[in-house]
Amino acid sequence: MIDQFPAFVLADRSSQRSALVLALLNRCSQQATCYCVVDLTGELAIDTSGDDASVAELHSFKAGDSALDLWQQLREPLTPWLLLLNLDLEEPAPPWLLPGLDELQRLLWLAQQLEQLEGSPHLQPLVVLPPLPQALPLLRLARQGPDLLESLWHPLLHWWSQTRQKLAHLELVLRLQLPDATGLQLSPTWRRSLENLAKKLEPARGGELFLALDADASDRALVRRRLLALCLNELPLSRLWVQGDGWHPDDFLGMDFPLLFTATAVEGLAGAMALWLDEPLQTSCPVSWRHQGDKKYCRIYAPGLDRDDLRVYLKNQALIVEAAGQRLKVPLPAEFIELAPISARVVAPFLEVVLSLVPG
Repeated sequence: MIDQFPAFVLADRSSQRSALVLALLNRCSQQATCYCVVDLTGELAIDTSGDDASVAELHSFKAGDSALDLWQQLREPLTPWLLLLNLDLEEPAPPWLLPGLDELQRLLWLAQQLEQLEGSPHLQPLVVLPPLPQALPLLRLARQGPDLLESLWHPLLHWWSQTRQKLAHLELVLRLQLPDATGLQLSPTWRRSLENLAKKLEPARGGELFLALDADASDRALVRRRLLALCLNELPLSRLWVQGDGWHPDDFLGMDFPLLFTATAVEGLAGAMALWLDEPLQTSCPVSWRHQGDKKYCRIYAPGLDRDDLRVYLKNQALIVEAAGQRLKVPLPAEFIELAPISARVVAPFLEVVLSLVPG
């Protein structure tokens, strides 16, 4: 049963990460439900041995333990391949250190943790992610589920099956034991876990995302790009904490999420964060559509968008918005199917796209 949408914490610095998690635990200690902290970084430093020990559970990702658990599941299907390549079965080189496989290992661990929480409705998962540049690829992979993995893996398995058939006559001559590729299919258990994880991350399911940035006002362009990256990846921001010097609320005009500004070194942080977390949420609609004469408009919430690197076009009955190295796909409603974008403008914090019938 998919009954919980995790809350997420993303922070530039480990001290911000710890402070934010502790503030959230203190807040939920006054409520009927509380957080179960699922630390995907494996580096969260909070003390749960004191008065708050009963407030939450803490599960931290440990690469070595997770790798051993995965190896026990992979050992049987991989054994024929390791024998073919004359590799050590007892202490195999860890493939999860290769680019991309570490992310998959973390996602399988996260999926397992969230599945275990489904029977505890009083515990809401609070997932602690690495900083935003590392978290975005991880979340994109998670939301695409096993389909992306199989789209990359199936062609290789199909190629091997055909090649194995062609080499069948050489097996006796060369005394080879060519493994069957069927053992390398994504297991039903892993498929189910990844599919459930993807459903939990669907934008329509709601939830909260807390972002803590370490940046001075001189880094406005960088901060804007990070806020834009969240929106273009359909990850609506709930609350923003910026720790640095020189900021003013006017730097974030039009952005409706609660803001917290603190200097690099600040006293009374706990009290300020408590007030910030109590501010009501006023989330803008990510995408809205309207009619005006023979033209129709699409309005997309995109704080931080800059006209300079913006590209908007139509593909497969969907608006594609590309900016800051990110890409957002917005399917057209039925009454807009025959239209195409003719212009776009930035009205911060929104992008407004005008659509009309294209002659011919």
